[in-house]
Amino acid sequence: MKILKSFKVFESGLLSEVPTHFIPLQSVGYYIDPNDGMTYAMLKNGGYEDEPYPSDEVFEEDGEPWQHLSDEEKEIVNSLWRSCEEVVKPLIDWNLIDDIKDVALANEIFDKGYTLKVEVKERDVAENIYVEWIAHDKDDKHYYKFFKQMFSQIENTNGDFSYKISVYRKGPAGGYLPIPKGSKDEIDVLEMIEQVKGMNPDKELRIFYIKW
Repeated sequence: MKILKSFKVFESGLLSEVPTHFIPLQSVGYYIDPNDGMTYAMLKNGGYEDEPYPSDEVFEEDGEPWQHLSDEEKEIVNSLWRSCEEVVKPLIDWNLIDDIKDVALANEIFDKGYTLKVEVKERDVAENIYVEWIAHDKDDKHYYKFFKQMFSQIENTNGDFSYKISVYRKGPAGGYLPIPKGSKDEIDVLEMIEQVKGMNPDKELRIFYIKW
């Protein structure tokens, strides 16, 4: 009987017993796991669906679920989902990022209508921690946010970061497109990356050109 019951629960993808550490967000019908930020849809019988949804999908500030959270629930999510800025800002190599910008400027990357994206990644946990978008008309900076489980790992970082460089052009229908493969512009960008590496030989193996 127990085997049949277990199989039925597995087959349906529904669970009835909600873990005690889950936090209910009644206004949007989700439970949130404060450890990893995964969210689970509530069921009318008091249970929950066992297929989780990542927090960055559910709680985008322009997204539907976030807009329907009560003010109190938004405070709960924000208290759990912490920016890593306080931990990583002192460890990021800002001179290296300045070198990337200066070399891009000297190579007229921005004058050609391209946008530069620099993303910093914590290599031990394979997580992006900081991103910066730069163009003549753009200068956006963002530190990534993490829930308790991942934040505790980021908190113990030794500063072993990699620096990923991408170059995009605005697409005709919105969004961004990478530089055409094999084009002169791509050759110029690859030369730019090599210049940056030459200026930072101690981090040469941590600097990467990424198409996307």
